[in-house]
Amino acid sequence: MLIYGLIANFRDFLNTGWSSVEKVMEHLEWDESPYFYDEWIQANWELLVEKHILKPGQLLAPYGYNSSPECRYSIKGGVLTHRVVCKKKGGFDFQYIFLCFKSRTGTEFKIEPPFDYVGVEDIETRDRSSVAFEELEFSVHSIEH
Repeated sequence: MLIYGLIANFRDFLNTGWSSVEKVMEHLEWDESPYFYDEWIQANWELLVEKHILKPGQLLAPYGYNSSPECRYSIKGGVLTHRVVCKKKGGFDFQYIFLCFKSRTGTEFKIEPPFDYVGVEDIETRDRSSVAFEELEFSVHSIEH
């Protein structure tokens, strides 16, 4: 499956699985598991995206706003070798780092279905913004160390 298909599949997974996770969250002790959502998303990011685009021993940058290797669900602290980048369709350069999916409600963005926007970070300026999912193309690039 190509990277766009894997990213779209992951987005579909978030949309279909979200209500099930919310049911679990109703009975979860927040003080004991404050990062449950983050861990659930990261574990599935590694299984549904990373595992299918990288070779064994290669690690994809974590999903979300914290790019620390400590945010991974498995192989915490490993050396990150790749990241998902994106560009606007028809654009020439992959100018954004993919961060996460989100949704727009009025003027606010939230981490909840339908996940029709993507949180991105400009590679050069580090400015963060949100772009509609259907406006983007995705690729995987090596991280230079």
